[in-house]
Amino acid sequence: MKRVEKKRGNQVVRLDFKRMVVGTAVVFLLSGLPGPSVASQDVAVKAAGDAAQKAVAKVVEKKEAAEKAVSKATTAKKDEATAKIPEFVDINTQKSCPDMKGLKKDIKHVNHFTHAAHIEMLKKENKGFVCATCHKGAKTEDDILKSDRCRRMEEELKETGGPAKLKNYFHSTCLKCHKDLKKENKKTGPVSCKGCHNRKAGDK
Repeated sequence: MKRVEKKRGNQVVRLDFKRMVVGTAVVFLLSGLPGPSVASQDVAVKAAGDAAQKAVAKVVEKKEAAEKAVSKATTAKKDEATAKIPEFVDINTQKSCPDMKGLKKDIKHVNHFTHAAHIEMLKKENKGFVCATCHKGAKTEDDILKSDRCRRMEEELKETGGPAKLKNYFHSTCLKCHKDLKKENKKTGPVSCKGCHNRKAGDK
């Protein structure tokens, strides 16, 4: 930057604009007055703040999306588990397992057994893995769903005298439970023969 010379009376005054600008900036800084650099800092800070808010918003959005995905998966898993549990079941061992040796021919069947209702009742009683109440020896749902039910039934019947004692098995499991609940004045199923055996297959 060139120097400019001006005459003031008999004296020559030299003006150096570069030094003047630098000097002015120094005065601003030392005096605390807002200069151009302060304004630039404000703009930068605001821009950084906006960027940080956007970044946080993206993180929150991803977190909410992940939570929704987990919730959806959990619901789907519950629906799948519920779908595997039939609401009603016709209990007819002779028809289901015709090759089971030792079954008597005059065994009465239990048609339209309220399967889902029994599960809900047992859950209210806090009985742990409620399926094991009727499916003896089962520890998980897979033990029931993925096994051969006739072979599983044969194993369960061994403790009560084998297939020939099927009636005793069901009475000691089902009828006994009904009678015990009745003694406790709790809502329960039938305790008479007709209460369990008078319905036809598919009846409600």
